Amino acid sequence: MTASNTEQIWKAALWRVAILGVLASVACVPAFGMKFAASVALGASLGCGNLWLIARGVSAFLSGGPIGGYSVLFVLKFSVVITGLYLLFDSRLVQGPALLLGLATLPVGIVISQVSSAGSLREG
Repeated sequence: MTASNTEQIWKAALWRVAILGVLASVACVPAFGMKFAASVALGASLGCGNLWLIARGVSAFLSGGPIGGYSVLFVLKFSVVITGLYLLFDSRLVQGPALLLGLATLPVGIVISQVSSAGSLREG
């Protein structure tokens, strides 16, 4: 598997996670309301951002490129996410189950992407 194939696979996974997040948010509006849907969207956004940053960092690490900047970004991302989530939960701006539903789009999107890319790699 070449670097270009790997990049295509993680980009496809990122798109699938984002699309699932949008679909989950839109589907939640009539059933649970805007606050719930916004919390789902926030969770999906956190998942997409996390996938993007990890994919970039791992790609740099595997290619032998400089990873010093990514190490700092990983620590900074973790700190900002934990602090931001604490403030959002403390102010009751987001709902916990909805945020978790949005975060759940991350593994589901990755699995869908892997299943579909495995099928295309077998055919190609």
